[in-house]
Amino acid sequence: MTLSALHLTAIHWSQQISYPVLAALQILPLLALLMPRLVKHARLQYWITLLIVTVEMLLAIDLYRHVDTASNAWQFAEYLPILGALQYHAAVNGVGVLFILLTALICLMVVIYIEVVGLHERLPLFRLVMLCEASLMSQFASIDMLWFSLVSGIQMTASGYMMWYWATSPDRDR
Repeated sequence: MTLSALHLTAIHWSQQISYPVLAALQILPLLALLMPRLVKHARLQYWITLLIVTVEMLLAIDLYRHVDTASNAWQFAEYLPILGALQYHAAVNGVGVLFILLTALICLMVVIYIEVVGLHERLPLFRLVMLCEASLMSQFASIDMLWFSLVSGIQMTASGYMMWYWATSPDRDR
C-alpha cells in the first residue's frame, strides 16, 4: 500500500536537507561490519567504531534539527524499488526522529561501556552492536512492512545472540 492510498503526504528528503539522512543513518553502522577485513589492529578498530557511532549521533542530531514540527507529513522520504514486492521506503515523523536520536545515543554509550568494562571478545560485540543499530534505524524509518519485517528478524537475532553470549548473570547457563 502506498502513502497516497493511505491519504498521507510525504516530503522528499531533498526538500529538507542536502543529503539522504535516513539512508546514511542505516548504512553508516554497516561500514563497521567491514572493518575487520580492512583494519587488523584491535585498538584501532575500537577507535573507528567509536568514530562511527559518534558520526551516527551527529547525523541523528542533524535529522532532529531539520525536522518540521509543524508538519504532520512523513518527512525525509526515500524510495528505492529493490525486487518485486521488496522495496526500500523510508520516512519519519516526529516520534520516529526521537527514537532515532535515542538509539544513536544509546549505541554511543554502549560502545564506550564495552571498552570501559572490558568485556571479553569485544570486537565481535562491537560489530553486533553496529548491526543492531543499523537495523533499529531501519525499523524506525521504514514505512514498508516487508522491509520492516526483514530488518526486525535481523535485529532480534543479533540482540538474542548478544544476550546469550555476553550475559553476565550467574543463571546464564540454565
